[in-house]
Amino acid sequence: MKPLPALVLLASVSAIHAQGPAESPAFEVASVKPSPPAERFPFSFAGDMQPSGRWSAQRMPAAQLVMRAYGMVREQVLGGPSWIDTEPFDVNARAAPGTTGDELRLMLRQLLADRFRLQTRAERRPVRVYALVLARDDGRLGPGLRPAATGCDTAGSRSGAASTGDGLPPCVTQDIVDGVMRLRLRNQPLSMLLGLTLVSGALGASVVDRTGLAGTFDVDLNYRPSPILATSGPVGSGVPAPAAIEGQLGLTFERREEPMDVIVIERVARPEPD
Repeated sequence: MKPLPALVLLASVSAIHAQGPAESPAFEVASVKPSPPAERFPFSFAGDMQPSGRWSAQRMPAAQLVMRAYGMVREQVLGGPSWIDTEPFDVNARAAPGTTGDELRLMLRQLLADRFRLQTRAERRPVRVYALVLARDDGRLGPGLRPAATGCDTAGSRSGAASTGDGLPPCVTQDIVDGVMRLRLRNQPLSMLLGLTLVSGALGASVVDRTGLAGTFDVDLNYRPSPILATSGPVGSGVPAPAAIEGQLGLTFERREEPMDVIVIERVARPEPD
């Protein structure tokens, strides 16, 4: 099978059927709990599988967990009750050290089947999305987007956190200064950028990566957050995330309709308490 483009992990219909929950590997231990009330940053966050085998997600609605498990954007997940988008959960799980990203997705499918009683069917439909593409004909990137220079410290990745391990910078930091969000990513894929800037909400549709840029990047992005994120003060004079991504990173968005594999939720239930 020809490899899929980097960062766009669209599961084929045959793969969805062939790798159903009954055949999937499972986490050794997994905790799923409703998220506590948000304070300053109500966005969701899910990191990569750590070398130790630990994986966590904070404030992730069930729909986003399904997206992560199947490598899909929101328009590819159809059906289900409204709470799958509005009720966030915290997930903390452990697998064997060295578990790969592909194995993580299968484990998430199993977790969704076990804890959320998720049942789906697969179809293929045209989906309206925004495609993230290079803004310049010569392919040059903006000053805020560079191939990753070094590794990063996962333990220090939270708002305003300082590095805590081996002198490496945190993988992700976000701070609001004078009403402007300052996002700093180190050694991260572009999918992390799209999730943390909430650009899908700003554009009113999901975004797929069509830049052709593989690997990980260092990102410095300043933009105006949505009012819900600007709880520490008034919204500043920065530009919205889509415009900032074009001006500072050299990327832009094109409205497209693309045939994509989708999954239709036939059954889902709130998880029982741990």
